[in-house]
Amino acid sequence: MQKDLKLQDYLEIFWRRKWCLILLFVVGTSLAVVYSYLLPPIYRSSTLILVEAQKIPTSYVSSTLTFTMQERLNTLKQQITSRTKLEGIVKRFGLYKKELQSTDAGQQDLVGRLKATAKKVLATFGLHKQKTTVALNPQVIPEEFVNHMRRNIEVKVEGGANTAFTVAYQGGDPYTVMQVTNALAALFTEENLKVREKLTKETSEFLERELREAEQTLEKQESALKEFRKKHMGALPGQMDANLKTLDRLQLELQAIGDALRNATDRKMFYERRRVESPTATEPEPNGTPQANPAQTRPDPLEVDLGEFKRELAKLQTQFKDNYPDIVALTKRIRETEAQLVAKSSVSEPATQIQSIRTQRIPSQEQTRAQTQVEAIDAEIRSLQERRDKVNKLIREYQQTVEYTFDNEQNELSLTRDYQMSQQNYQSLLKKKLDAKLSENLEKQQQGEQFRILDPANLPIRPYSPDRSKIILLGSVLSGGVGAGLALLLEYFQAVFRKPEDFQGIVEVPILVTIPPYELTLQHQEYHLATMEESDSMVTEQYRILYTKISDLIEKKTKKVFAISSAIPGDGKTVTALNLAVVIARDFGKKTLLLEGDFRRPSMSLYLKAELEDGLVDLLLSETNIRSTLIPFADTLIPFADDNLSVLPAVKSVQNSMGLLSSRRMQELLEMVKKQYDVVLIDAPPVLPLADMGLFEKVVDGIILIVRAEKTPRGSLLQAIDTLATDKLVGIVLNDMRQLRSSYYRYVYKKT
Repeated sequence: MQKDLKLQDYLEIFWRRKWCLILLFVVGTSLAVVYSYLLPPIYRSSTLILVEAQKIPTSYVSSTLTFTMQERLNTLKQQITSRTKLEGIVKRFGLYKKELQSTDAGQQDLVGRLKATAKKVLATFGLHKQKTTVALNPQVIPEEFVNHMRRNIEVKVEGGANTAFTVAYQGGDPYTVMQVTNALAALFTEENLKVREKLTKETSEFLERELREAEQTLEKQESALKEFRKKHMGALPGQMDANLKTLDRLQLELQAIGDALRNATDRKMFYERRRVESPTATEPEPNGTPQANPAQTRPDPLEVDLGEFKRELAKLQTQFKDNYPDIVALTKRIRETEAQLVAKSSVSEPATQIQSIRTQRIPSQEQTRAQTQVEAIDAEIRSLQERRDKVNKLIREYQQTVEYTFDNEQNELSLTRDYQMSQQNYQSLLKKKLDAKLSENLEKQQQGEQFRILDPANLPIRPYSPDRSKIILLGSVLSGGVGAGLALLLEYFQAVFRKPEDFQGIVEVPILVTIPPYELTLQHQEYHLATMEESDSMVTEQYRILYTKISDLIEKKTKKVFAISSAIPGDGKTVTALNLAVVIARDFGKKTLLLEGDFRRPSMSLYLKAELEDGLVDLLLSETNIRSTLIPFADTLIPFADDNLSVLPAVKSVQNSMGLLSSRRMQELLEMVKKQYDVVLIDAPPVLPLADMGLFEKVVDGIILIVRAEKTPRGSLLQAIDTLATDKLVGIVLNDMRQLRSSYYRYVYKKT
């Protein structure tokens, strides 16, 4: 986190930025003085308007205007400050006469006056040609004047109960300001009456239109309900009970008809039996053949049973359906009996025919009476059957009607509900229309809420603005504050490390060494190394100190592979890696290997002053065995500065550096060189721009971060440390720190 600044730190910042502070303070104060004396005097007048409540109690007549006081004032202000109204006031009181006579309509503003003053000064020295002034049409008010007047009008509600408000206006002439304020107050009172009357009238007209539409809708729904009831008369939900009672009556009647049919059938069988069993007179045959035996004329028992079965079936059919078990069994027995009769008749038919030929029956008086009764009963049975059919038809019709009643009930409920809702809406609109009419009459007779001018506009004596002392003081304070803020802002945006003390409280990583800048001693020399050109220089000595601090890690903790990186590019990590490698190999006699791990922007070969065709990239891209490729090293490793130092530059750049760094060949290479060298340094890529350091962090023993003084942002360094998030971070090297030591130390060091 960032170190807390103390008072001494602030004083140092302000001292470094003192000219910025002084310049801004002088300029700001001067501008405030000029501005305060260029501003014209402005007078302000105000009037107090009271809001009188409605004269008729609201419990008798309620107003249709429900907006609040602030909303009503905003509406009135928009209407009164419209272009048409303000143009009338401008023409009435002759406002902006001087401005209307000038071509530049914006000279009433500060910028316009400054431009006009500058033009006059330039014209005095002949540097500007004055344009001919053209008078504008007094009947046409430019939009600039209307907007200017609109900004000078102020409407403010007074008190918490919203019972009064003030109307204020400011301008250059005090008497005109008072007159304009009174005119604005009069406009407010007049417009309030007009607006209230207009709104109540519009409300009444709107409700009247809605009432007519509601009435038409109600009539349509009423006609639809009436037509529905007329169309489904007899099957309406209200007629359900009557239909069910009629259906019960028809069922009883059908049952009575069934009983009557059974009774008639029984009587018919009785008389048929009597007719059959009664003695009959027979005529002898011509050849003297004796008459037939009376016993042979008796009815067949199967026919008697068949009649009984049919009567029982008719009785059951009046009470149950055809699938009733008893009806099914009885129907089967009737079929069997009829089949037996058919079989018996086929056998006895010839004998019967012979007997009928031989015997001529002569009906008796008893048989004649029985025959008459049977015929009468047959007519009665036919009548009962017709009546039964009619009743069954009526029953089916009423059953169908009852079924339709359930569907009609839903439709009638829907129509009735819509009709009732329309009726309620109509009644509600009718009541609202009557109330709106009363409110309209109330506003027409001016008995509603009104505005009354309580305090007329005053004649201002002293200018309302400007307050020159406050303007100058404010300008001075603002300019000083802006200067201080600008100084702190510049310091914030240039939040860099200038000395080792700046790291305290910000980072926990130790500062290993501070390296001063190395000035070029030869003209047009590039890609030079201080450790090779001046072995006794202060810069070289700092690299020796750096090695002594990491040598303990090499000897005690068996760490030998170190990655030298930085938060961002341009901090000098490559130069640091080369100088440190030279010092370790030459001055301390350690067998050292320097690998260039920045595959995307390789630059190490430039410092070697050698033209190379192959390098570490080619070695990793090769498909041969890693051991056979590296033995011997002459094809790839470059002796540099000392026999103990070998350098393996990347030479070529690749975009897919992650693939090479995470390859198996890279791991085999590192395992091999660990066994053959005392120290292995890797010129790693920057931490923030690339993700390559995430791979190096896994294979190296330690990481050294390079920070360039007065260049590396603090945020970048903190982000780089958070990105690494490892305990392998050995320390930080502060590079190019100015005024590190005096020249005396360097002189003594060289002479000794």
